[in-house]
Amino acid sequence: MAKDHDRHEKQCRTFPTTIRKIMSSPEFMIGFAHVRAGKRFDCWIGLKPTVKNDRRSVAGRAWDYERGRIFGCLAPRSMPLVIDGKLNAEAIALYADARDLGQIL
Repeated sequence: MAKDHDRHEKQCRTFPTTIRKIMSSPEFMIGFAHVRAGKRFDCWIGLKPTVKNDRRSVAGRAWDYERGRIFGCLAPRSMPLVIDGKLNAEAIALYADARDLGQIL
């Protein structure tokens, strides 16, 4: 049986990111919209880039989709993700608070 440290060594590489980058990703916005519309989880989101020349990994895109779904459940239904083409500052602050509380990565 593998020990915990053996499993950790086999994890994929991670990279730092920002809340703005996460929330600006097409996959995050799709996940947010899907959960708000009551759509089921779509395991295919993230397998193909949604924008041309997207160099993010499949895992990164899938994480952004899942984060969008989680945030769609946490945020008040009256809170828009985008206002006048820009991320809603209140939504960014709520994401930061949720991250600090361990509710979202």
